[in-house]
Amino acid sequence: MGELEHDEGGLVVEEVGVVDTDDYLRAVGLGIGGEVVVRVPPLTVPAPDREPSLRGLPRYDAVTLFAERAAAAVPGFVLAEDNRVTVARICQQLDGLPLPIELAAARMRAMSAEQILNRLSDRYKLLTLGARGAPTRQQTLRLSMDWSYDLCTTRERQLWARLSVFAWSFEFDAAEGICVGDLAVEDLLDAVTSLVDKSILIREEPGPVVRFRMLGTLRDYGREKSEQADDHLSLRRRHRDWYQELAVRAQAEWISPRQVEWLLRLTREQPNLREAMGFCLSESDEVGAGLRIAAALFPFWLSRGLFSEGRRWLDRFLSRAPGEPTTERIQALYAGIVLAELQGDNAAGAAMVEEGHALAEQAADATVTALVSQAEGLLAIYTDELPHALGSLEKARDVFAAGDDVPRQVQVLYLLGLAYELHGDLQKAIACHGQVLAITESRGESVIRSYSLWAMGVAAG
Repeated sequence: MGELEHDEGGLVVEEVGVVDTDDYLRAVGLGIGGEVVVRVPPLTVPAPDREPSLRGLPRYDAVTLFAERAAAAVPGFVLAEDNRVTVARICQQLDGLPLPIELAAARMRAMSAEQILNRLSDRYKLLTLGARGAPTRQQTLRLSMDWSYDLCTTRERQLWARLSVFAWSFEFDAAEGICVGDLAVEDLLDAVTSLVDKSILIREEPGPVVRFRMLGTLRDYGREKSEQADDHLSLRRRHRDWYQELAVRAQAEWISPRQVEWLLRLTREQPNLREAMGFCLSESDEVGAGLRIAAALFPFWLSRGLFSEGRRWLDRFLSRAPGEPTTERIQALYAGIVLAELQGDNAAGAAMVEEGHALAEQAADATVTALVSQAEGLLAIYTDELPHALGSLEKARDVFAAGDDVPRQVQVLYLLGLAYELHGDLQKAIACHGQVLAITESRGESVIRSYSLWAMGVAAG
């Protein structure tokens, strides 16, 4: 069990046994003509974003394995309502890998399932009770990881450590921008391919692009190696820089034919964007970068309805960043105001508008003042002060119309159209939405265009 089997037709089956999890980590072919490698994935686990029912748990192989091994360690153990979620979380955190699941179940002799789950943050110390008759590499999780690591070339080990900086999954351009280091691009591609062949990386194709994912157990091991090499902090900074640039580029190209492409890319990259912002919060001198990322993600959060998440990040950065009249802070304040008002929190929106006015006075910049006026106009729409809303939004429109900031022009025209419509001036409302439709159609934009089509339909009907 666990060895590569070969037949005359060139089929190589990498057999993953109940204990021989490390074989999943080393997909090694024979390199002969006609050979086909069949890679066996981890055991199935419940989706992390939903709570499994007791009745549905047995269909997940990882949960079944844990329950069987836990019952062997503690006779009488059964899956029940009071432990179903905990067992599912254990299997999820262990990526459905049989060896770690077996080692975790063995700990049931001295710990509850809840205690095991709470200690999985240091899984290498916890998972050390393999069967005495098993090969040495299968007796602890660390020995299994060490054995797989030793099978890699120096270049593959180095890249394994570097790629551990990513959260969940990544695309090749991100690896190229963050992890290439002293490798040539073609060498990086070869090394990534080798890590896929050895199942250190999992290849996924969720759409028109290929992404690579590293299981959490392997990622933790790789991060240990990057920390031992004093490389992890610089990797996290490069990761932060690359994803900051990605977010800013997406914002700049939001009103364009690439909007849907950016929407899908940012959706795929949410774990990495969160990781980058989390790093900015962990370092006192990185707050400004975090504020830029959060402000740039506002159109994405708005279009995806991620109001609460957007507010959480914006509030954390605004509370930590110096209250200087920078464009980034004003943009972040505007984003916070919009998201607060969309959730009916007008008090928070009003407080941020007041801060915005104070910053605008310090900045003495027409664009900053216009952005605050736009935020104030939106607040006035929500508080039913329509004459005030019209005055503020018209001021903002005039400033943005004189510049080349197309996203701001479109946003203020859309809001002004709403304000005119609510005030009963349907002709002006239709004119504003008509301008929005003309701009967005010429640039291939679809999100704000859909909003204006709806609003024009209401006004015309």
